[in-house]
Amino acid sequence: MIPEKRIIRRIQSGGCAIHCQDCSISQLCIPFTLNEHELDQLDNIIERKKPIQKGQTLFKAGDELKSLYAIRSGTIKSYTITEQGDEQITGFHLAGDLVGFDAIGSGHHPSFAQALENLNGM
Repeated sequence: MIPEKRIIRRIQSGGCAIHCQDCSISQLCIPFTLNEHELDQLDNIIERKKPIQKGQTLFKAGDELKSLYAIRSGTIKSYTITEQGDEQITGFHLAGDLVGFDAIGSGHHPSFAQALENLNGM
């Protein structure tokens, strides 16, 4: 039997690299399903180490996709505005999440994202 040749994938995270083969949830992770070219493209648009202040908006509905945000600590809420002008929360994003995936298909964000606390080392 010929052993299967595995490609070792990694996502850069600040000063360290986390290898997918060492991650306990790698098969649940979106990058696990990507080929090397797609993984490189994803890695190039992830925003890291950008401090975000509490209440700051990361992106607004209709904004062009410029980057995804890798949350290292803190919480971000995503929301839309109803026809009546009310805020409707559509999700909370915690440490380890990537925010902004909803814009990949169209290239524009369908919702808003706002920091609920100061986020350092994003």
